[in-house]
Amino acid sequence: SDCLIHDDVEIIPVFSPVRLNIFPEILDKGTALKRFRDYVGEENHFVSAGDSSFDVPMLVAADMSFCPDSLEVPEQSSIIKLEEKGFSDVMLQKVQNLIVR
Repeated sequence: SDCLIHDDVEIIPVFSPVRLNIFPEILDKGTALKRFRDYVGEENHFVSAGDSSFDVPMLVAADMSFCPDSLEVPEQSSIIKLEEKGFSDVMLQKVQNLIVR
């Protein structure tokens, strides 16, 4: 990824259609999910959904993940890609179906 250096801290700009997020390189949603999993226990299962490059580490770290088919994710990942149109509604229905099981 494209890193910038500011005051000896590597930062990554993450662009979206409506905003620019700037975070230290070591801070990402995947790390946050892993730390939360350590806190609550490995026996818990995590489902995630995301639609931006900043979400990809979280999508990879979760037990099951959903993203729009336009998002680039690692090929070896088990992330489920859904059509962009209606992504939120379709993803919510899939998660609700998982919860009911």
